[in-house]
Amino acid sequence: MPSGMKHSMVKNGGLLAIILLGLFLSSVKPSMAQEGEDVGSLSSMEVDFGDLPTAIIPLDKGIKHVFKVRNLGEKELRATLEVTDAETGMQVGTVFPQPSRFYLSPGEEQWVIVAGVSPEIRPEDLAREAGVRNRLVKYAFRNDYNQSDTITLFVNYTYTVLDPRMIAGNFTIRGKVMDQTGNSIRDAEVRISTGNYEKVSRTGADGEFSFSVPPHPNWWLKVSKQGYKDEYVFDPTDAYYAFKLKPFSEEKPKYELVKLVTTEIGFWKYAISADEKYILLCQGMENWVNPGLKNQSKLMFYTLDGEEVWSYPMEWEAWGADLSQDGKYAVYAAELRPGSIGLIDAQTGTPLWKKSLTAENFPSSIPAEVGSKEVVFSHNSMYIGMGSGHGDFYLLERATGNVLWRYFTEGQVRRVLFSRDDRFVYVGSGDGWLYKLDAEKGALQWKAHVWSWPYTYGLAFSPDESLIAAGVKSGEVSVVRTSDGKRLWHYDMGIMCVRWVQFSPDGSLLAAGSGAPGGTTIFNATTGEPLWRTFFSGAGMFTADGDSVFIGEGAGRLFTRDGTLITDEIEPGFEGYMTRGYWKVAYISKDESKIVLAPRDMEPGKGGIAFFKMVETPEPTPTPKPIPGTNPPTSQTGPSAPPPESATPSASLYIISAVVAVMVLVGVFMKMRK
Repeated sequence: MPSGMKHSMVKNGGLLAIILLGLFLSSVKPSMAQEGEDVGSLSSMEVDFGDLPTAIIPLDKGIKHVFKVRNLGEKELRATLEVTDAETGMQVGTVFPQPSRFYLSPGEEQWVIVAGVSPEIRPEDLAREAGVRNRLVKYAFRNDYNQSDTITLFVNYTYTVLDPRMIAGNFTIRGKVMDQTGNSIRDAEVRISTGNYEKVSRTGADGEFSFSVPPHPNWWLKVSKQGYKDEYVFDPTDAYYAFKLKPFSEEKPKYELVKLVTTEIGFWKYAISADEKYILLCQGMENWVNPGLKNQSKLMFYTLDGEEVWSYPMEWEAWGADLSQDGKYAVYAAELRPGSIGLIDAQTGTPLWKKSLTAENFPSSIPAEVGSKEVVFSHNSMYIGMGSGHGDFYLLERATGNVLWRYFTEGQVRRVLFSRDDRFVYVGSGDGWLYKLDAEKGALQWKAHVWSWPYTYGLAFSPDESLIAAGVKSGEVSVVRTSDGKRLWHYDMGIMCVRWVQFSPDGSLLAAGSGAPGGTTIFNATTGEPLWRTFFSGAGMFTADGDSVFIGEGAGRLFTRDGTLITDEIEPGFEGYMTRGYWKVAYISKDESKIVLAPRDMEPGKGGIAFFKMVETPEPTPTPKPIPGTNPPTSQTGPSAPPPESATPSASLYIISAVVAVMVLVGVFMKMRK
């Protein structure tokens, strides 16, 4: 960008907030707006950008900037943020909170996340773009109470692009791979990765490996060899690593496809009844090859054996749906404006009631259009929790759909959970906070910062409900104590989207499925330490016994709880690039005998719902145990082997022998009498 243009845009903003050579004022306190009598002015808002982040591409996916805004005044502030490229005017990255609005009481501060500050570069263009790059980003804040009250700040970000053909550096990681007796293992695969970039090497006869790469905080190692358990190292140093692999010979379970239901539209969400008899699937996608199909979206209700019970036309796609635990009711929230929420008798597929998402039916806390991407039943099925895009959470009476109470969360509500006893409801919001509310009246118990809104399956309790985990859109995982809202740990998985979280049945592990560079990661649930990692997944779960992790992505895959692949042969045969790329339905039954898989985005007719069942392994024929004091059976065959029928005397032979013996005895007796 020409320097004159840079100077002009900064000057028009009224604030010299940047020195293009890299010097930047880390804490900016704007003082441009006129202050009104009843509302706060942006002159009282402090923007603390902190240390500017950078990135090395392709080691990183891009720049993610996390910073704070703070209200230093004595009046409430409500401001909207727009982030754009200073040269092109195009929107930059994804801004959190969502909506990108701040509600700041006097003295209150709010975290801001801009994910994807640096522009995306296609892999084929990396070599041409190699070098040090800059991007000037414009931050425009507008006072919602006073449209003329605005401030504009400019930030210059620096990032480095590497030629992927020549990625090397002075950070050297070396080691050796051995078996349990210390013998070298040849041809073991050693993978070093940042999540967005990786190198793969294989050990030679001496079991040695070595990498020389640029220093980076997100490197991790994985060592694999067929017949052995995988080993992982996070945050490796330049120390010498001696891996002793443990043998692994678990039998692969086999599954067969029993039914494939081909559909024109993919699936956004699923829910299972408590008895695992039924599965509800809700059609909705983000990327449509044919948007004209949106009005053909359905709720689809099946048994886990693949038998269709009913389907219901929602008249538009839906991203929110749920099935009551007893399998009696289904609920959905369709996206068409004005949207609608409907309750279905799940036993018959008959609609019980339907309501338009209007301000008349669902009064809002602020002037806003009512829309919903989240509906969920309480455990007793008496209530429905509904989240809105503008920030209100509504508790509805299930029988009528009437609003019992609402609570304003200051950001879009995208995931909700009821406690097991239905006393409390946990609401994840786009303002970055997780709210614990009293279910009877909606009173706030606490709120905990979890960075952004939880994704489709992004809230989960520990088995005893003492902890709740949040996996959020901006890429973070957090674990919060439910008693007081204290956040125990969080982990940034990158840019962006943690799509599902789940604790292991014993509560010791936490799985987080991500599309961020971190990939699907299993953590120590207490400390947040990453234990092992695999690729992207949109849906997954621990098996009921806690011994395995099941995920669906391109194929159904089972891993041991410590990260070794058991099988990736659960293949539904979906076609099309989109269909094979992102699955939001991946369920394995408690006894592991049934599996259901379905994609989110798909080309029409290239995918659908795949139902699998486990193939029974024939029981081996037991070998007869020898009777004590006898010779064991022989496997001798051929002319010298005795015929089978001579091996054991028949019953008739015993009878004849007994009769002959009696006759002989009678004859002897008669002779003695004579």
